[in-house]
Amino acid sequence: AYLKRNGFKYEKIKYEDLTDGDFAIVLLKGYDDIYEWHWASWPSDVASILTFFGEYTKIVTTYKITKAK
Repeated sequence: AYLKRNGFKYEKIKYEDLTDGDFAIVLLKGYDDIYEWHWASWPSDVASILTFFGEYTKIVTTYKITKAK
């Protein structure tokens, strides 16, 4: 609701489809299904996204955010 209210749109895409110039939020999951969840932003956190929870890091969802026209 916040994004729509402020003139943005979002779409669910594959993490691998992000390119330079994109902005996205990425939901990460670790080993523990209850406690190990984290939102990261792409490209700001790109260096740690794939290793945030070590070997247990899994990308659950990626939402690309763009300015609505």
